[in-house]
Amino acid sequence: MNNIQLLPSPAQLQKEMEKMAKQLNEMNADLLNKEFEYCWSKISNDVKQKVKKNFVKELLPFVRNNYFNEINARKMNLVMGDLMTDRVIIPYICAEHYFRTSHMPDEERAGLQKNNEYRTKIVNDITSKILLNEHSAINPNSVTNRFSPEITMMKVYAVFINSIILRLKDYNNNNDIRKNTICRLIFKFMSMINAVLDLLADGYDTEALSLWRSLHELECTIIVIQDYEEGVAESYVEHLKYLPLEFDEDNVNNELINEMNNEMKKYKGITKPQFINFGWLLGIEEIKGHRFNFKETLSFLANQNERYEAFKFPSKFIHPSAVHITINRGSCYIDCIYQTYQSFLNISNCFDIFIGNEYENADIVRSDYLKNRNPYNEALMEIYNILLKRFETSKK
Repeated sequence: MNNIQLLPSPAQLQKEMEKMAKQLNEMNADLLNKEFEYCWSKISNDVKQKVKKNFVKELLPFVRNNYFNEINARKMNLVMGDLMTDRVIIPYICAEHYFRTSHMPDEERAGLQKNNEYRTKIVNDITSKILLNEHSAINPNSVTNRFSPEITMMKVYAVFINSIILRLKDYNNNNDIRKNTICRLIFKFMSMINAVLDLLADGYDTEALSLWRSLHELECTIIVIQDYEEGVAESYVEHLKYLPLEFDEDNVNNELINEMNNEMKKYKGITKPQFINFGWLLGIEEIKGHRFNFKETLSFLANQNERYEAFKFPSKFIHPSAVHITINRGSCYIDCIYQTYQSFLNISNCFDIFIGNEYENADIVRSDYLKNRNPYNEALMEIYNILLKRFETSKK
């Protein structure tokens, strides 16, 4: 007779269920702990010096529970993908606590971390901010998003160039002003590119175009320093000492003020803002007799005057005007992304020349760049050609 396997008794079944529940809880706890460690690894070292790991761990379940309770209480109709995970909640806790306590002595901060009133307050504050910022924020409807190829491709290329610049630092002599200046300016340019792209992806087209205006000034500065080799980088760096005089002469020594005034006397009709912004270009022969403004100095020398109207247009957003509510947002997006691509292509070309001519002692880094840039460049040019057609269509 075959053996018949009897069903477990209710007591045995309960025991098995409790065992399974315990195993699931242990698995969940392990996953949550791994998730926490991952999120913690992304927090900056400056924040970690002031925000203790255990404090964040202790507050996390309270914020998490408070968040879900509020969602239920407000009857918010959210799907699983809309819910905020620990990857959002942990940075909120770190940022909130860091802002409130980073200025305090360690002893005072440690005492506050144990204060129940303080803990309750920041749990409630963080919950409210997550609910409003992540679920109820009034954001413009973007004509694109952060996954669009024109956004992602340029971001990837910008990160690639900056990674090469970081490697080139090992080959830079501290006394080589030209190399160090160009590297620092291109690194800053690529960082600003990311800021413009983030604004565009989030739907802030006019704000992105206003920032592009600053990006274009930096673009022209890099081109001029790259093209006019003899002493121009040194003049640029030396001239930085006058920047504080544009806003506050009271806290600057009189010797520097007198030096600036004596320099300005050499050039008829030049104003203080003009000298401070463009005085480093005075040694370049090609602008002798030109008026001292962006168009006739920096833009002219960088051979970018055909884009001057595009540079002028964002100034309309600086002051309150009807343009904010009458502008065609789709057209503004195309203008900005097209001009940003042109700027990027100009500076990537500068970088090609720069690394090719200036870094013979960095063969490995240079060969890595030249080998890997072609796929990036081909993909970028494909997207640029599509954008060019869209830009030309928008102007008809």
